[in-house]
Amino acid sequence: MDISVVIPTYNRGNEIVRAVQSALAQTYPPREIIIIDDGSTDDTVERLRPYQDRLRYFYQKNQGASAAQNAGIKLAQGEWIAILASDDLWEPTKLERQVQLLAVMGKEFGACFTDCRYFGDPSQPANAFLAAGLDCPGGAGEIAEPIKFILAKQAAFFVQSLLVRRDLLLKLNCFNEDLEIGEDTDLIFRLSFLTRFCVVGEPLVQIDRTTSLTRLVDLYQIPDIAYRNIQLRLERWLQMPELVVGEIRSRISNHLREILYTWAIAKLYQLKFAEALNKLRLLHTNGDSWMRIASHLTYRAAHRLLVKKAN
Repeated sequence: MDISVVIPTYNRGNEIVRAVQSALAQTYPPREIIIIDDGSTDDTVERLRPYQDRLRYFYQKNQGASAAQNAGIKLAQGEWIAILASDDLWEPTKLERQVQLLAVMGKEFGACFTDCRYFGDPSQPANAFLAAGLDCPGGAGEIAEPIKFILAKQAAFFVQSLLVRRDLLLKLNCFNEDLEIGEDTDLIFRLSFLTRFCVVGEPLVQIDRTTSLTRLVDLYQIPDIAYRNIQLRLERWLQMPELVVGEIRSRISNHLREILYTWAIAKLYQLKFAEALNKLRLLHTNGDSWMRIASHLTYRAAHRLLVKKAN
């Protein structure tokens, strides 16, 4: 298998060398390691200079995580793509174990994940699969219902652990560059309709959760950014022809409704009535009657008041 490793980075000079070293230490050597520097202003390029003969380095104006990953995918020469975050690490046998499993599983399987271990924050669970409730009998095999874990509250699948056929990513038009956050969940969701998933149950990826480092996921703490990105992602999913009907569409529709209600209520408490009305109009357009909207808002207000009194 011909594998291109893509490492997007932005101002991770202190961390990127260990990520690169973990890619170079693979017992199944990749064809190439591509670094997409998304406008770093630190010493990233100097840190990488000792490895320049073993890497393909590209610098671009800062455009965000999706654009950086897409640039690497389009530049890649390998048939398979593996993406490594510049602050995370691979165990030496990561690619080898995935290649071995894919060889057994067959051509219907175009995507393979591994379990991940968190480090840097003791409050985090030990492993991703354990936290998500994903059991892997025999240590490796197919995930028959990947949507169950993609839509779960606790993530099981990360792009840092993904080995995927490049042609599948191109067919999906790669990562959605309109998304500031959640682009990985979006890609994995859409990918699940194109190919079958298999997993290696070993934690062969180490994900850095050091609290002092800034990350894209920190944007989830900014309500408007979080709500906007979740809304965009869910609306795009509902436009997929694979989701015309069915239980998955219903779940996504309900999630979108909840996001819009929560966002509208937040705007009402901020006395931003025009913005709140825009969210309520979207709910009406999506099928909620004005009476139902008023009833839901009244229920949420009463519930909030009861909780406040109880505390």
